[in-house]
Amino acid sequence: MKFNIIYLIILFKCLFCSSTWTSPCESTENPTSFESCKKRGTEFIQETCCFSKGIQNGTELIECVEVSRDDVRNEQSVEITRQRIIAGEYWAWDGYNLTYDSIEIFVCSGKFLFPKISILILISLL
Repeated sequence: MKFNIIYLIILFKCLFCSSTWTSPCESTENPTSFESCKKRGTEFIQETCCFSKGIQNGTELIECVEVSRDDVRNEQSVEITRQRIIAGEYWAWDGYNLTYDSIEIFVCSGKFLFPKISILILISLL
């Protein structure tokens, strides 16, 4: 039964939703810092909204961008994701292959509540 509902939702989205819809994260206008992007909704639940300030084709570009939570879990993965975005090779942005000259600021929230709660529950069981 669950699968039928999921298929109906997908069918509805494909038939009736415009492909020009953008998430609250992507539609943020004139962000000034990470606080502008923090807690903004994303298209998919496994994504998070990050603040990015960079140069693309000689023009400064300040925006909120969606990335996979798994790609920003720690400082190393944030840097790898930043480098892939600069090169136009970030896997989660299908069909987006524009490159950046540089990205000076790329801030994402890597603090997720679930792992902390899991650890506390595990400790309390011991």
